Amino acid sequence: MGITFRSRRRGGAPDRAIPVLVALASLLLTVAAWDYGGVVLPVWHWVLAGICTLALAVWLVRPPNGFAPVPAGTFLVSAALLSIFGFLQLVPLPSAWVARLSPARSRIAGPLSVVGLARDFVPLSAAPGATREALARLLGGLLVFFLVRELGWRCGRRVWAMSLPLVILGMFESTVGLVQSFSAVPGSAVAAHGTFVNPNHLAGLVEMCLPFAVALAWAVLRRHTAPDSLPFLRAAAGTAAGISALLLLAGVLYTNSRTGFAATVTGLVAMAVVRAAADWRRHPLWTRGALLGVTAIPFLLLLVSPDQLLDRLAATGTTPGLSPESRFAFWNETLHLMSDYPVFGCGLGAYGSVIQQYRHTAPLSLLDHAHNDYLEYAAELGLTGMLPLIACAGLITVRAFRTATGFLDEPNAYAASACVAALAAISLHSLADFNLQIPANILVLAWIAGLACALDLRAAVLAGRQEGVFTVPRS
Repeated sequence: MGITFRSRRRGGAPDRAIPVLVALASLLLTVAAWDYGGVVLPVWHWVLAGICTLALAVWLVRPPNGFAPVPAGTFLVSAALLSIFGFLQLVPLPSAWVARLSPARSRIAGPLSVVGLARDFVPLSAAPGATREALARLLGGLLVFFLVRELGWRCGRRVWAMSLPLVILGMFESTVGLVQSFSAVPGSAVAAHGTFVNPNHLAGLVEMCLPFAVALAWAVLRRHTAPDSLPFLRAAAGTAAGISALLLLAGVLYTNSRTGFAATVTGLVAMAVVRAAADWRRHPLWTRGALLGVTAIPFLLLLVSPDQLLDRLAATGTTPGLSPESRFAFWNETLHLMSDYPVFGCGLGAYGSVIQQYRHTAPLSLLDHAHNDYLEYAAELGLTGMLPLIACAGLITVRAFRTATGFLDEPNAYAASACVAALAAISLHSLADFNLQIPANILVLAWIAGLACALDLRAAVLAGRQEGVFTVPRS
């Protein structure tokens, strides 16, 4: 079952507010990244307030061509259930109920009676304050998703322009990181970290932005962004796009992040494979050659990688950061936590407070995150919260892949491939890090997801142009 509506006329009135709205959204994204990735609460709260204000400005005034179609019902229900569950973790429930719903949570509250702090009502979350902050991050990401989807719809055939803020942000962060790395004292191994605390989180952001710079360069190379009558303009655009892609690539490599390197390779390979799948019927010979060239990507990146990254990849010498053995130990401890909170979780954002009682590896040090986003969210949300989260992520991923391999006008087709590449990169990186606990990276991921859905709407417009009516399927 789908939503049927009339497509916009080619001569429809342009939405003159689009550049201003996109610029404001980009500014909020930059501010979040600038202040240590949004981990400093006062500034992050201002960013959230700005996102809410911008959302009111976008949806209170009807645009000339109408609002974007309502998203798929399955996605809306999943997103609503996830948000509601986050709120339910904060609702004080009778202690007897909590004892039945989450025995482990009840055991934590039980000893308080010894010191006279027992309460008749307790929330499911073991750390309500942390859950409030994590829920704010989640809702902020959802709001950015819907904002970018709406603004992408209003861009019409220039949906791809919504990727420019990602490229600009990635260039800025990469430039700051490279300056840090090259201005270090000779002989010291200083990894680029940009405005983030952890180099791995800079790698997580830039690896998501890199495919869009590659997509722009690819589109210019295929002569789809400038008329043939303006070769100088096309050459300048191609040069700028190529430089931005190289700058972002250098930004990832000089973080010395092993998982960031693997995620970057995965993203670029995924992008090439998706484009090959889309062009297979039209250009079978060229596509086979491109697929053969994909195998060279890891080796080419190794050739241009700094020595510190090569040492970390080879695990030689003194390499900073967590060892694989430490991560495996953290994951094993997280599994024990999950077994005690299987259904409702310990509370969104409460992982750092609860995991300490399960620590056996370096028990005197604090562990704030599991260094695996999947395990951490599973421990915090339990089965009840993970099901709608997996549904939302799965629907967006399927839609992004379907759009990238289907019929779409260029350069939007390249932007769709970049969405798939960015999702593949961060999905791999999340296996060994906690990028999706950093507010700025959450917003970037939400931006990419919204852009993927906006591109899917664009594909629906093209598919229905012949009949004048098209349907956006509920999937």
